[in-house]
Amino acid sequence: MKLESSRASDGLVLMLVLAVLAGFLCVAFKIQLVEGLEDIHIKADGSVVPSWVPISSVDNVTYTFNDAIADDFIIVERDNIIIDGAGFTLQMTGQSRGLYKGIRIAGRENVTVTNLKIKAFMSGIEIAESSNVTICGNNITANVYGIALGNSSRSNTVFGNYVADNSYGIYLEDSSNQILYENVIDNNAFSFHVIGSEPCHFVHSIDASNLVNGKPVYYIVNQTNLVLTNVTHPQVGYLALANCTNITVDGLSLANTAPVLLLAYTSNSTIMNSLMTNSNAANGWYGVLLESSYNNTFARNNITENNTGMLLKNSSHNTFTSNNIKNNGLGARLMLSSDNNVFISNNIANSNEGVSLERSCNNTFAGNNVTGNRFGIELFCSFSNIFYHNNFTDNAEHVRLLPSSWPNFWDDGYPSGGNFWSGYSDVDQYSGPYQNETGSDGIWDHPYVMSTENQDNYPTVPEFPTHIMLLALMMFTFVIIAIHKREG
Repeated sequence: MKLESSRASDGLVLMLVLAVLAGFLCVAFKIQLVEGLEDIHIKADGSVVPSWVPISSVDNVTYTFNDAIADDFIIVERDNIIIDGAGFTLQMTGQSRGLYKGIRIAGRENVTVTNLKIKAFMSGIEIAESSNVTICGNNITANVYGIALGNSSRSNTVFGNYVADNSYGIYLEDSSNQILYENVIDNNAFSFHVIGSEPCHFVHSIDASNLVNGKPVYYIVNQTNLVLTNVTHPQVGYLALANCTNITVDGLSLANTAPVLLLAYTSNSTIMNSLMTNSNAANGWYGVLLESSYNNTFARNNITENNTGMLLKNSSHNTFTSNNIKNNGLGARLMLSSDNNVFISNNIANSNEGVSLERSCNNTFAGNNVTGNRFGIELFCSFSNIFYHNNFTDNAEHVRLLPSSWPNFWDDGYPSGGNFWSGYSDVDQYSGPYQNETGSDGIWDHPYVMSTENQDNYPTVPEFPTHIMLLALMMFTFVIIAIHKREG
């Protein structure tokens, strides 16, 4: 009997312990639901789920914040509504910072988001496949994407927002006919970013009341025969030419944001004597983007201190001459069939890669100084590009071929010659197309070989600079005079 009584007592104690543990687990689980991640839905029927979150509506049209919300995010499933933040904050904290989307509006119409502070999400507000959405009067900070409009969204309006300290401020991708005005866009790694795959993705109404780092945005669409100078446009926060023809940009200072200049589906235009620099090079991507643009000329510009100085995507028959392209992470990148471009007499220096060609062909590089880069030229799956009369000096590696079997041309034939390659020396005792005729000709007698399919057949012998030759002549003269005096 005592044994049975003891066992019964032990069983009762165990049941009590389990009950207490279960209670703690329930409480812990309850706390996790309240304080952990929760997706808040504004449902198609007008209800808010879960019902306990501090968002209320009396008419299923206007949804008003009654308090700040942390570590939750909102998915909109109803059309024709207004979300009024009432000055409260929607914020992600802790390890979830930079994850999730603060407010996601997908496949919706006539939704307004206003008077809300949104911070520390992957996207502060994301709009996808939606139209007639209005984003106004919000404070959107410290997100990866501040406001993102994409996936065929059209005819949405974004105005009067403060968008700061995001990786991307306002981001438009594959969307059309967006309307932006009176937005203040400050201190973002990418302040203003527009990308797309067809002309309509670059046709938006974006006026100069939008400010990037205190300077107006000039988003120019469907214009011809315009001239922009530092007199007509003394302050420029961001410049875009979309579907334009015969535009001249002369002497502008485009700086301290990323990107600073966009040419999209633009042709026969000239960019000259301008500064294109991004002091946020460690965070930014590129200074200048040419997207499907043709027959444009860049001359005598300073393109410096960018992560990538210039990016050409599917852009051909453009000419770059006498530009200073230096101190970038990558000087110029040509990709996605950017063919038949010409680079002449540019200074391409002090970058990780001077020029990178990716799946791009028939480009010409002549008379450029490619100096002090880790890789002077990098070619990835690119062929039939021609390089001649360039000076490759003090690069850790003059040319990088990926793969080495894709053939390119590295000289202009004889007697025009090829390129100067620092660190390479040979003999110059012969001349002629086959370097078998007696007499030197300023061309090394043997090719400079990079691979079986890539070699400079006529590498040039370095010429001594005039001032060095004069110094040598003076020294020789002094020696002759000294010897003559001593003999006398």
